[in-house]
Amino acid sequence: MRADALLDRAFSSGNQAIARERGIRFGARFGLADLREAKFRGEGTENVARVRRRVESDYGTLLNREIRDWEIVDQVPVDSPLHFESEHTHLHLEKVFDANGDQLNVNLADPRVLAVFEDPHSTLYRFVRTHPVASISLHLGFSVERTRLNDEAGVASVHDYHDVPISPDLGRAETRRRLIRALTTLRSRLDSIGFDKEILLETLDYNRSSPGHGGRTASAYDYVTEPEFFAEVADETGCKVLFDCSHMFVSSRNIGYEHWLDYVDAFLRVIDVPEMLAEIHLSAPQQVGSRVYDRHRSLVAHADEKEVDAVLTTFRHLVAEKFSCTSASPLYVNLETPLENFEADLALVMQQTCGVLSTGSRSSDTRAPSFPGRGRARSAGEGVT
Repeated sequence: MRADALLDRAFSSGNQAIARERGIRFGARFGLADLREAKFRGEGTENVARVRRRVESDYGTLLNREIRDWEIVDQVPVDSPLHFESEHTHLHLEKVFDANGDQLNVNLADPRVLAVFEDPHSTLYRFVRTHPVASISLHLGFSVERTRLNDEAGVASVHDYHDVPISPDLGRAETRRRLIRALTTLRSRLDSIGFDKEILLETLDYNRSSPGHGGRTASAYDYVTEPEFFAEVADETGCKVLFDCSHMFVSSRNIGYEHWLDYVDAFLRVIDVPEMLAEIHLSAPQQVGSRVYDRHRSLVAHADEKEVDAVLTTFRHLVAEKFSCTSASPLYVNLETPLENFEADLALVMQQTCGVLSTGSRSSDTRAPSFPGRGRARSAGEGVT
């Protein structure tokens, strides 16, 4: 079925009104860096323009998640399909600039990043003053002070794209201390300039690297991918939660959970989802040999793969848990899939969302018929069967 026909079907059911009333918004990472050659108008943007017109006329404003290029958003012409007002943009911090103008990858355990957060004159705060974005999100990482991108000969592997430790493991207590200090500093500085929007913590995709620091097998993702650790940091800092469904599946498999939903279950036991969950990310991961990787692939283009079924099942569970009470806070659903597949992927995700909200159905999985939220006991018969 053509992508536009899928979107027609998503709207024709009428169930989109339910999602709109519950405060669910949809969007994508529209990737300015990938479209620089097109001058923000040419090849690769037509699909975005068409979908924006359709969705914004029948549902509501699409949202943008800016990642690598927040410092150049002012270069995007206002008539470009990639131009989004600040209030419709969610800023994900993957990089900041120090006092010398040097770029740093955002590792919350790195003292250099803390120094940027402490500096009231940093380019980050200057940007936020003039661009009041809808929220700011960060990965909850890492468990080491320094990392490098996993690559060989300067080119990241087509399958294996993650951070490798190049300094010793900090230990759980020191990692926790550093992450909390960085986040509370960021919150304090943002408050001081009048930015009162939420900070979101994103779940990471666990990977173990060989060789790591000292030539041994190591991981920069220890502790930070543990549900209990994640909940502790979120509670201590007052941050909201961003669940990346692909990251959760990757972590569950690479850590070695018997069933990937056991990992999701562990998070939902320690997170107050209706209140704390603010954003969900969706894309198709990829299994390569015995490992799974986060590849930001299209859901529809790989719909026959078990990894996509796992991601969509996780998504349905999260949506059902999020709106299990009428007082749930709004939710942003973000697609991290290729722009050429955006229309079809958005239609699929809207159908999945509306289906859960209209029927209350999560999935056909019998392993875990429901996922109790934080502080609620399982009822009889719930759990692994």
